[in-house]
Amino acid sequence: MKLISIPLAALIALIALPLLGRWLAHLWLGLVGPPQDQTQLAAGVGLCALLVWWRRPNWLIHTTIHETCHALVCVLLLVPVRRFQVSDGQGGAVLHDQVDWLRTTLIAIAPYTVPLLLVPALIAQEFVPPEWRPAATFAVGLLAVHHLHGLWHNVRLNFLGKQSDLARIGRLLSLVLIACALLGLAGLLMRVLWG
Repeated sequence: MKLISIPLAALIALIALPLLGRWLAHLWLGLVGPPQDQTQLAAGVGLCALLVWWRRPNWLIHTTIHETCHALVCVLLLVPVRRFQVSDGQGGAVLHDQVDWLRTTLIAIAPYTVPLLLVPALIAQEFVPPEWRPAATFAVGLLAVHHLHGLWHNVRLNFLGKQSDLARIGRLLSLVLIACALLGLAGLLMRVLWG
């Protein structure tokens, strides 16, 4: 798997990153005025930022979200999950059947690319009644910062370990996939919040 991770990372970086960058620039240039419910958005971002600097991460919650992302992608890819384990400060694991390198990569990279808690808030932005939209915007702001904070911890804790998710699929490929996911998320946030 590591033999193909560097050429694959280069291919994705040369094709996907410029396309995502152009799409993001197009969206950015098309923005008019501030986002909808900007006060609630700022309040959500601010509250989560205060929580980030005020308290250490809750490792049980962090690990549960991380392992749930692995398990969710297993389910979506029809890969049986054999064991789901989380602990407070000792990490966790999702054991699944052996699969091909593509599904292994998608399962391993999931906690770094899937904004598990943010997705329902983004969906709610689109479908809640207008009187509930400010609350959904607040949640988007709070959960966007929460996702970035969790991503920071995931990368920081798992980048160097030999048995970590990122090492198994290749660190360079991991970074390229994370960059693609972040650009896609930024575009999605712009479309939803300015929509």
